[in-house]
Amino acid sequence: MIHYAIYLDRRYFHLFYKPPSADRKRPPRWLPPDSAPSPRGSQAPSVQVDIERLISALHAPDPKDRTDASRALAGIGSAASSRLIALLKDNRSDVSVEAGLTLGAIQDRAIVPQLLELSRDENDWVRRGSIIALGGIGDLSACPRLMDALDDANPDVQNDAAEALREIHDPATIPALAQALANSGGAFNFAGIALASFRERALPYLIEAIRKGYDHEMMDIAMQDIGKPAVQPLMDLLNDPTLPWYVAPKAASLLGKIGDHSAIPGLKDALHSKGEDSLIESAASSLAAMKVEAAQQALLQALTLEDPRVRGIVAYVLRDVGGDSVVEALVPLLSDHRRVWESAQMKPTRVSDMAAQSLKAIGTDRALQALRLYDRDDT
Repeated sequence: MIHYAIYLDRRYFHLFYKPPSADRKRPPRWLPPDSAPSPRGSQAPSVQVDIERLISALHAPDPKDRTDASRALAGIGSAASSRLIALLKDNRSDVSVEAGLTLGAIQDRAIVPQLLELSRDENDWVRRGSIIALGGIGDLSACPRLMDALDDANPDVQNDAAEALREIHDPATIPALAQALANSGGAFNFAGIALASFRERALPYLIEAIRKGYDHEMMDIAMQDIGKPAVQPLMDLLNDPTLPWYVAPKAASLLGKIGDHSAIPGLKDALHSKGEDSLIESAASSLAAMKVEAAQQALLQALTLEDPRVRGIVAYVLRDVGGDSVVEALVPLLSDHRRVWESAQMKPTRVSDMAAQSLKAIGTDRALQALRLYDRDDT
């Protein structure tokens, strides 16, 4: 994906864009000292000269210079649209992307028909640049074309279309984005991010995405924002033994991020389920993050289970809870030398080691006293 990192970094500049100061004393690095852009409001010929110079600067070798030029063109506004549209067909892909980003920042709705036509061009980069511009402009009339582009032959074009739909944010596009996510094609990740931006309106589709293994930080943010309505669907995923092993740990982790106390019984049951290590760790970490008495008691009770994996993992996460009752519950585990994991590469591997690390992290007098006795006996 040529220059794709530049595209990702530049995608959101219009959100914090500020027009360049008209009284800037020093011109950009890519202009000679006597060629600084004219202040906004200057006569048309001078503005046109500025546009041509800035268009040339979009071909500068330094990405910073191209970014400066793009922002300056966005400050000029729709007067630069026609030249930027022509630049979508530039033979340099990074220039085409910059042109699309700049057109999106200008938000000139008059050019939407031209962009829609260009979004069907045979050249991949022309399609990409025009779709990027359509997303930035945000006109609802572009949605049908952008939904079609989710099935484009080029995966990058699919991604651009999904991101453009996220920017336009029309709820009517949710089913198309959900289908793109279900297809697991090129737009898989970006379609998921777009769906997550719709929050509760897209909850059934987001739950289905988790069921199929979708994992992205935007999902975490969306679930936290949705809050309580997401708890029961996530609990259903947590308790469904027919799903792949990775679904329940993700559901447990999301329940902890939401932090609703109604999830505590389900997370407690997960510790007793003899499930995968990742599920035990996610459930224990989520309970520890809740910082309430009921969650703490669920963790302390789990220390009494015979499974060394549960005892070791819970002992380790209790460092984040702390307190006298936790210290007293950890001290007896210093005599449990069973392995938490069979793999010798996993360190520490014994229940006692996990308990000792947590006591050291808690650091109270009682914890450190018990730890000194443990170190003496262990030598």
